[in-house]
Amino acid sequence: RMKLIYGGRGTGKTRQLLEYAAENRATVITKNARALRVKAQSYGINVDIVEADSLTENTLFDKRVVIHDLDDYLKDYFNKRGSWIMGATMTED
Repeated sequence: RMKLIYGGRGTGKTRQLLEYAAENRATVITKNARALRVKAQSYGINVDIVEADSLTENTLFDKRVVIHDLDDYLKDYFNKRGSWIMGATMTED
């Protein structure tokens, strides 16, 4: 089951995600790994953090992952390919 963490700015989403990743031994994918590593360190959380742009097909093979700022990640992914996300749905399961 995928965990969804959502809320407004400054509500602790990133900290919750980092804690969840650490508890579940998951790798965090983000657009700015350096900044997120600094934040994780300031929280005292030790977790693997990977830059989204450095991913290859085999980078995360057979690993648990969480994605920091999924909406930004998806927008960036499609924009780089000449597409724009105009809407989306998610199922809360």
